[in-house]
Amino acid sequence: MVNRLEKLAAWAVLGLLLIGADLIGNLSAYGYSIILLASLPLMLTSRDRRSRMMRLESVSYLLAFLLLLTAFVLSAQAASDVQYAGNFLFFLMFMPAVSLLAANAGPKSSLIFASLALLGAACALIWAIYEVNILGVARVVGFVNLTNPYAMAAVMLGFLATMGFFAGRGISRFVFLLGPVLATGTALLAGTRSAVVMLAGLGVLFLAFWIWTLKGRSRFLAAGTVLVGLILAIVVSVVFADDLRALSAFNTIAVFLGQGEAIDYSTEIRLNLYYGGLQAFLESPIFGHGWWHHVEAARPYMSPQVQADTVRWSHLHNDYVNFAALAGVMGLLAYLLYMVTPIIGATRSPRDSQYLPRLYGAAVLALCYAIFGLFDTSFSMEVLLGFGPVCAAALLGFCVDVPSRQRPKANLT
Repeated sequence: MVNRLEKLAAWAVLGLLLIGADLIGNLSAYGYSIILLASLPLMLTSRDRRSRMMRLESVSYLLAFLLLLTAFVLSAQAASDVQYAGNFLFFLMFMPAVSLLAANAGPKSSLIFASLALLGAACALIWAIYEVNILGVARVVGFVNLTNPYAMAAVMLGFLATMGFFAGRGISRFVFLLGPVLATGTALLAGTRSAVVMLAGLGVLFLAFWIWTLKGRSRFLAAGTVLVGLILAIVVSVVFADDLRALSAFNTIAVFLGQGEAIDYSTEIRLNLYYGGLQAFLESPIFGHGWWHHVEAARPYMSPQVQADTVRWSHLHNDYVNFAALAGVMGLLAYLLYMVTPIIGATRSPRDSQYLPRLYGAAVLALCYAIFGLFDTSFSMEVLLGFGPVCAAALLGFCVDVPSRQRPKANLT
């Protein structure tokens, strides 16, 4: 009975994580968190289940949370300021998630994971079409969500689906290449420029892994074809940049790098936020200013118009600047741990038949957060806060050939 409930809970977590991310937005994060917290007593009372949590990656996420908690305590202007460390309790969801999911691993797990991600990407596009073409919304927002997080989640799901291309065999594996197509459609309907940059970066990542799997002359032919394709993609993005907001991302970057100017007011706001955030970091480089206060510390360095238009904003539209300003060096270390833990875990994982798709999935996850963090924040919305550690738990615990109860006990070395 317990094992059946455990399996049901694992499926519910995977469904909420991958299908629910854009279908129900922030509610998905609360849904799987409730399941994981409810299962925690079971995890703690069983020696085998506790052993699944004893991993280096668990320590890494715990350390990231403790770094932020310490910074918030030391920078607090009032006792109530410490409560905002609770936003990052999602980091700790990795431990019960990896214990729950590792018990249900199997040789087809990566294909199951990729299939759920593909379904999630399809749901995201269908909802985006409904909002934009039927409801008449200018840019898709989603349910209990916002435009930019919606687009980021859709792109992540689309490329996590391509794990199935590396895990599958025969012609059926090409079905998973629909993932990036679905993600591109959603990104265009969201009009999110950062999502297009993510698509470009993830496209290069996928092609690099694909070329890596080839041998001999095929590898060189594929590399040449990819180069031509990248050139054509850049040309298309420049030609249609004026017609589709999302495609103007590269023009925006080019104008700033070439002329040092903002191409529009949205970009000007971001540049003011970045500059102000860096100055705020220099004022308190070790512990930062804490939640909310970091934006107020950055405000004096912004133009009067931007100051007026960003009243009561909670973040600086850049994760690197955000963590630097709100928690100083300790925040940057926590952010680094958050991003590299899936990669480190995947490289240390068993060299089984799912090693390549698992490593690729971890790289997709890390690159998504790294690129999106350059233009916005992943940590003001629960759907993205929780997705990282729980998805990492699925990749490292679920997408392996043998359930952890049948493997030698894990250790921290």
